[in-house]
Amino acid sequence: MAQKKILQLQRLCGTDLSHSASDVALQRSPDCPNMMRSVPGKVRKRMGYYSAGVYDGRINGRYRIGESEVIHAGTKLYIDGVVRCSSMNDARSSGFCFGSRLYLLDGADYLAVEGSTVTLVKDLAKIPQVTVSRNPDGTGGSVLESVNLLSDGWTDGFYGSETEKTYQLSFAGLSSAAVSARVLESDGVTTRTVEEGSGLSVNRATGVVTFAAAPGKSPAEGKDNVWITAFRDRSEQRKRIVKSDVCTTYGEAGSGARVFVTGCPDYPNRDFWSEADDPTNFPDINYSVLGQDSARIVGYSILGDSIAAHKSDAEGSIYVRRGELVSETESGGRTRSSLVFRTGSVITGRGAVAPKSFAVLGSEPLFLTARGVCALTPSDLTGEKYEQIRSFYVNDRLTGEEGLEQAAAVVYRDFYLLALPSGTVYLLDGQQKDYAAGEPYSNFQYECFVWNGIFARCFWVDGGALCFGDENGGVFRFYTDPEDPQSYCDSGVPVKAHWQTPDLTGSRFDRPKTFRRCSVRLASAVATSVRGSYRKPGGAWITVMDAPRKARYLKFSRLQFSKMTFGCDRTPRTLSARLGIHRTEKAGFRFSNEEQEPFGLEAIAFEYLE
Repeated sequence: MAQKKILQLQRLCGTDLSHSASDVALQRSPDCPNMMRSVPGKVRKRMGYYSAGVYDGRINGRYRIGESEVIHAGTKLYIDGVVRCSSMNDARSSGFCFGSRLYLLDGADYLAVEGSTVTLVKDLAKIPQVTVSRNPDGTGGSVLESVNLLSDGWTDGFYGSETEKTYQLSFAGLSSAAVSARVLESDGVTTRTVEEGSGLSVNRATGVVTFAAAPGKSPAEGKDNVWITAFRDRSEQRKRIVKSDVCTTYGEAGSGARVFVTGCPDYPNRDFWSEADDPTNFPDINYSVLGQDSARIVGYSILGDSIAAHKSDAEGSIYVRRGELVSETESGGRTRSSLVFRTGSVITGRGAVAPKSFAVLGSEPLFLTARGVCALTPSDLTGEKYEQIRSFYVNDRLTGEEGLEQAAAVVYRDFYLLALPSGTVYLLDGQQKDYAAGEPYSNFQYECFVWNGIFARCFWVDGGALCFGDENGGVFRFYTDPEDPQSYCDSGVPVKAHWQTPDLTGSRFDRPKTFRRCSVRLASAVATSVRGSYRKPGGAWITVMDAPRKARYLKFSRLQFSKMTFGCDRTPRTLSARLGIHRTEKAGFRFSNEEQEPFGLEAIAFEYLE
């Protein structure tokens, strides 16, 4: 005798693209494009976007400094819509704000933006004093600072003698830039400047500077009285910094913030870091060689007081370092302290593939690998960090995408969004986690969603709104008012979305079923509707429910005469339809909305005979 049964789907989550429709858990969907979580266990249609500007060239980066918006499009840099630089590299850039400046790396140059002015950082770079207390013949003395890779200049400090006119610099092979000197006056406080050609001459090949008159002995015992500033071409060494395309800031308490850069094609397994609180000073000794040069450093994650450098898939290792202050006693008895970054541990992983995929969701650093989105997380037993998959439910489709290395990520509210060149965006929901047996070595998986038709080359959040730029120079901004029906279109085209159930097989998959009734609890709105469809054996979809009005309510500020109703009930509404689906082993249903209006699902129920 046939038994009457009720199947209720009270919790609706994300999609599962890693199982067949018959094996997907009841709370997930094998296909739910353009849906997202409204509250945990409920889903709604995503809002659309509108054009916020068009630029000359593909969007390579977007930044904000103070109240100004900075757009890198093609070879141009726009500040509040005005072109301020036309010689940018046409590649995706990286940047950070420090003090009153925005610093940008585009793979060809290192630039600083301050106000409406764009300057090459090499023109702002600090000229370090590399030595103190040298004798005029170049002997003695000690090292004070390291050479700055961004600057051609350096200063040597000398302890002068009464009669010596010639002074040997630390480096030979000087460039054509003029050499100058400062000489301490007899009062031991003020200094005078001596310029090349007016009081001194230079042998550029040997690095010898000759004064017309001897500077004399220092009036202050033990204090330098001659400082000579010279220049040497360091354009080749400077490429290590300016040709980098990845950067991050990192600093420990008490040691100041430092900028780490990497990505120079000539040094794929090296990274370089600046002096504390000075992005214009990259000492020539501040670098690390991490692993083999067959695998580049793709990006960084910050782990508490440590910085993790991720190698590419060819090696897959993650090098975890933290700063350590080291003191050295030089030959003259002077103590010199420097911060070094020693590798504390190496995590064996799958290897990062996309420099723009690094973002932090909650407290978890996420990044894209060839096997999906991974996280660095501590072990419950030892506290040591290790790598775990977090995108199991969409990995079958995600890992098959072309152009993974071009993926761009952003964290928006509680979601990690990852855009691919195909126009597909994968969402990981930070508010909904689940253990998946298919990934036994991961503590949990995030619930996932998939959006279509978003060709985001760059992603960012501005003023609480999600924004993106595309390959054609377009900048787009997502709507933020979920009640407004006008929010549900992509540049005028209505957003189409649906949530599909798994194949429903009842308590026994081998018994025939007759589905008699379907009920849907729909989130009410000024304008909303739902169409329910049943998939026949063979794949065709047949409409079984079409309820355009029953979940609407009247709100004069949002009045649309074509969708007008006199209802005032703003609570979720239950819509039902009779079904006549007889003697089938399984059935799949789809609930869709293709109109320019909100659409939210809260629960689904079926009555059937088995």
